[in-house]
Amino acid sequence: MYLINLLLIRYKAFKSRKQSFFHDFSKCTIGLIILFFNFAQNHFYTNIMHVKHLIIIALFLISGYVYAQSYSSIKMEELGSEIPVNCLPSADSIFNCPEIVKTKSLVVNYNDIHEINHLGISLFSNETKELLNLPVCNFIERMMLELVLEKSNESLMQKLNRLKLNLLKNGSQFGELNFSSLSSVLDEIQHPAKFSLLREDNQFAAVWEYNQDDRFAFIFPASRDLIFGTDKKESDELLNKMLLGSGNFCNERNTFPGDVVREAELKFNEEKNIFTKKGAEFILPIVNANTYYQKTEEGAFELLFSKDFPEESFLNMIVKNQGNFDHKLHVTHRMYGNFSPDFDISLQEFLCYFRDDYDIYAAAQFSEPNKMKLTAVLRNRDYNFIHLMLVNAPVDNIFSPDGMLTAEFYSNIPQQSIRNFMGDITK
Repeated sequence: MYLINLLLIRYKAFKSRKQSFFHDFSKCTIGLIILFFNFAQNHFYTNIMHVKHLIIIALFLISGYVYAQSYSSIKMEELGSEIPVNCLPSADSIFNCPEIVKTKSLVVNYNDIHEINHLGISLFSNETKELLNLPVCNFIERMMLELVLEKSNESLMQKLNRLKLNLLKNGSQFGELNFSSLSSVLDEIQHPAKFSLLREDNQFAAVWEYNQDDRFAFIFPASRDLIFGTDKKESDELLNKMLLGSGNFCNERNTFPGDVVREAELKFNEEKNIFTKKGAEFILPIVNANTYYQKTEEGAFELLFSKDFPEESFLNMIVKNQGNFDHKLHVTHRMYGNFSPDFDISLQEFLCYFRDDYDIYAAAQFSEPNKMKLTAVLRNRDYNFIHLMLVNAPVDNIFSPDGMLTAEFYSNIPQQSIRNFMGDITK
């Protein structure tokens, strides 16, 4: 009975793919072998069928440990399945696997729950990745491995076309006469080699210069899906986890440094006696990064936050994380698959999470007397994806010391399909 229970537990763990190699595999194997022989010794002469069953169970348990490696995403699991078992280390490593590339090493990294979250051809040091752009460098390593693993040049070229990638060696595209083997080019790139990572519009270009006069370039879109290798479900879950675990992400009361603006940058509204600093627009003119100021008696300009101007104050609160109170935000996170968990978080902490890597655009209006609705777009600068937040609040709550705001948060919205949605909610 003990063995049956053990089998069921092992099967469930294997099926969920959530266990890791924190286990010492050798100890597990030895323990199973001892269990097998003890059981066999006691039952061999009484029931030969027990031994046959035990052999099957023992082999299943042992094989389960061999293949129970966990991965942080479907993409990682697909890639990991292509690596020969004898090659793949069980800890962060740079390792050789000549079955894949002859002279270049591979790299594997594990996260804090021992899932593989990075696999690729080792092209950068950890220090270089941190200096340049860690996610992009990891993507380059991973994609080079994916491309090398393609079964033929035809399938490799199809993948390049499908993902809108471009490989160039000395000006020749992959598949042309002078560039027919990606593995050979990667093997040629040895130290010292000059590397540069360029960004223009919505594309990255990784360029290696080596052997004095050789040049290899990899050009790819600045796309979250592509670079992080996660689908919407995985990206939504990761963001939700990060928001819930953000803790004291920002400790400063006013998380944005005080603006220093010149009057020449501002447009004066004579009717309201306030000033506007025009910001960038997102798709629709009404959704923008405008901010609003008042002139003090001393002649300085300070961000507007006044009950006399609820719309402009609400916009400043979100676009600039401006406010002197401890506002609370009740968030309904609209995730993939109609899954919508709720959580409460400090407004400043929520906005602080997006401060460094995002631009925020917003539009505000009265939805009914004494109640306001604000639409905010959070656009990631590096990877060209967006989140959408619809915030509702009674006007009194905006100016209350511990006012509660409610928000529907739509994460990882496709940017190309946002126009219609934004048009509907900003009429």
